Amino acid sequence: MSKSSSIPEALIEIEAHKISEKRRSEGRERTSEDDWREAKDYLEKHRWKVFWWKVRHSHSRDFALEIIKFNSIPEKLIKDKAHKIWEERRSEGRERTSEDDWREAKDYLEKHRWKVFWWEVRHPHSRDFALEIIKSLGISLTALGLLFALWEGLEDRRLTQERLITERFSKAVEQLGKNKDIKGETPDITVRVGGIYALERIAKDSPKDHWTIMEVLTAYVRENSPLSTESEQTAENEREQEQKHKQEQKQEQEQKQEQEQEQEQEQKETAKLAKVSTDVQAVLTVIGRRKDPEPNIYEYVYETIAQAVLTVIRRREDPESNIYETIDLSSTNLSEAHLRYANLQSAELYRANLQSANLGDANLQSADLLDANLQSADLLGAKLQSADLLGAKLQNADLGGANLQSANLLDANLQSANLVVANLQNADLNFANLQSAELYSANLQSAELDRANLQSARLDRANLQSAYLRSAKLQSANLGDAKLQNADLGDANLQSARLDHAKLQSANLGGAKLQNADLGDANLQSAYLGGAKLQNANLGDANLQSANLGDANLQSAYLGGAKLQNANLGDANLQSAILVGAENLTSQQIKSACNWEKAIYKGEWDRQTRRTKAIEPDNTEFIEKLKQDKSSNPKVFPDCRRWSQ
Repeated sequence: MSKSSSIPEALIEIEAHKISEKRRSEGRERTSEDDWREAKDYLEKHRWKVFWWKVRHSHSRDFALEIIKFNSIPEKLIKDKAHKIWEERRSEGRERTSEDDWREAKDYLEKHRWKVFWWEVRHPHSRDFALEIIKSLGISLTALGLLFALWEGLEDRRLTQERLITERFSKAVEQLGKNKDIKGETPDITVRVGGIYALERIAKDSPKDHWTIMEVLTAYVRENSPLSTESEQTAENEREQEQKHKQEQKQEQEQKQEQEQEQEQEQKETAKLAKVSTDVQAVLTVIGRRKDPEPNIYEYVYETIAQAVLTVIRRREDPESNIYETIDLSSTNLSEAHLRYANLQSAELYRANLQSANLGDANLQSADLLDANLQSADLLGAKLQSADLLGAKLQNADLGGANLQSANLLDANLQSANLVVANLQNADLNFANLQSAELYSANLQSAELDRANLQSARLDRANLQSAYLRSAKLQSANLGDAKLQNADLGDANLQSARLDHAKLQSANLGGAKLQNADLGDANLQSAYLGGAKLQNANLGDANLQSANLGDANLQSAYLGGAKLQNANLGDANLQSAILVGAENLTSQQIKSACNWEKAIYKGEWDRQTRRTKAIEPDNTEFIEKLKQDKSSNPKVFPDCRRWSQ
């Protein structure tokens, strides 16, 4: 960028207009071309005015880009980049010379000039860099002196501002600490609330003080709204009881009774805690609506130049500016707090009491909510990706539409919680209590639900593809039309569960308890049902093509209209099973099963409604035919000793 840099026509026109008005007031006669020429000559001699105008007007972004592009690339920066390229090359096993690395580094930095500029700004010689910027614009020494005088004035103003911020900060903290006045009387709550909002204003005015103020405010909450020692001890005792309870492995009925007692105890304990006070709520409002401060890079030259440059720089990510800071509200009482839309990303909320709190649409990504109490909390649409909710209490919480992707919900209590359309993909829900929870259309793809309690839960239309539900309790759960392809339901308890129209292709149901379960119209193609207990289960019109039902107990099960092509019925118990209208069921398949002579094959099958109209209890003729057909005998006869006991 040289002295011959063009002068914007708009600026020449403004200056020419001024000259024209001055000429008219003096009575001098000249043409507009003369005014234009005089304005241009004047601006050529006063280049600093051109610079000033460019900075202050709408195309400052383009001007900032020019500033960024003009400067040569420092050798140290090229050297650093070349070293990184050399390390990458060495790890990849590529053979090249150091000259090639240097050339590649220089080309990269030429294409990413903003990185050069950023490096210049952040290093000690930024003042020299600012001088180069100014000199490159062809500014005269006089103008340079004026600009630096202006810079010094602005530096004085910055120091004054810092002193004022310090005074404001001290006064606000003093207001915040006024629990008692000189006479020992409690001052008006507005004094403390005023101090809180004064600190918020300072945090906005001074980004570098942002986290200091957040630490002051969170410390205030921890001191003024802590969990009682009694409550902490109760929580500790409850955890010990739960661990002992698991080790002893008591029966399901006893577990249910103890859970109800624990829930009543929790409600009694949390009822003792008062909801948040006005001043604590004010702090939470400030914390919730905060915005992370942007990096402050205009500590050099004067503010006007830097503001123009920021238009470009702020659009890019600075990898060095991601300083790890957190909001610490652990072990605090935030009952019924209003934190809607709050920014609590990575916040420490360990053991916090957030019972009945409003956290709708809040950002709680990667937050620590270990052992937190979120009973009856509003978390509608909340962002909880990768959040740690280990052992959290979420009974009756509203998590509709919440994003819990990859969240840790191990041993969490979500009894009767609303998780409709929630995203729980890859979430860890092992040992979680989801009894009577609403999970309609929830995304539980690849979720871990080992030994989870989902009794009477609503999971219709839920996506459970590749989910791990081994030994899960799903008694009376509604899984109608659910996607369970490749899901692992081995040894799961699905007694009386609804699985009608469910998609269970290639699912593992080995050893699962499916007594009285409704699997009507379910797709069980290639599913594994070895050793499954299907007594009285409804498999009417189900797709069981290539399914493995070896050793399964199908006593009194209804298989009317089921598609059994290539299904394995080896050693399965077909006693009193209804197979009227079953499709593609061969004599070989029937004879490979146990008690096939006691199954019902004949009856009236309605092909339109695909339902059995009437059953013929006497199948003697059909069974005799099968017995006489020696060609259909299996190579190895089934071992039916287990079913005769």
